[in-house]
Amino acid sequence: MKTFYINWYGPFTHQNIVDAFLQVAPIERDVKEGLRGYGLYAWTGIQKNVNGPACLQYIGVTEDAYKWRFQAKGHPQKKLTNTKQVWLGKVQSEWATRGDLEDAEHVLIAKCLPELNTEKRTLPNFACAVISKFFEKDMSRPCRPVPSIIRTIPDVVIWDLKKVRYQEKLKSYAPERVG
Repeated sequence: MKTFYINWYGPFTHQNIVDAFLQVAPIERDVKEGLRGYGLYAWTGIQKNVNGPACLQYIGVTEDAYKWRFQAKGHPQKKLTNTKQVWLGKVQSEWATRGDLEDAEHVLIAKCLPELNTEKRTLPNFACAVISKFFEKDMSRPCRPVPSIIRTIPDVVIWDLKKVRYQEKLKSYAPERVG
């Protein structure tokens, strides 16, 4: 079974991404490197001309800098109002391929069913687990609590070709030391 560990950072606005890429805003080196791309992303917000609360709208993948991907003609995030925000997901593996990114994306789309994702809405024909952790956009500390708008992405999703198992919010504890 393929297992992917994804660290999500955010939320960012589209302008945060552009400013960091252009070095307009002062930003730490690690944050800037994280904005270069090669990862997943999740847009939240409200679609234009649609009433309702902001929610997860689109999950995607890019090998390019996020800035270039988001400015591509016809990108789904352009269908969202100006209140949109994006979370950037980095797969925790030096050897993650484009195919690996797409496999993780596929499982998350099939579980979360974001409105603007029109493909990969059915479960894949391979077993896969995706473990997500959410961090502040400065990448220095975990989000506590994780904003409800991105909670649609569970902390753990396991697809074993028979059942989808997931946990929306993992509990943690500090084990007692023995000895």
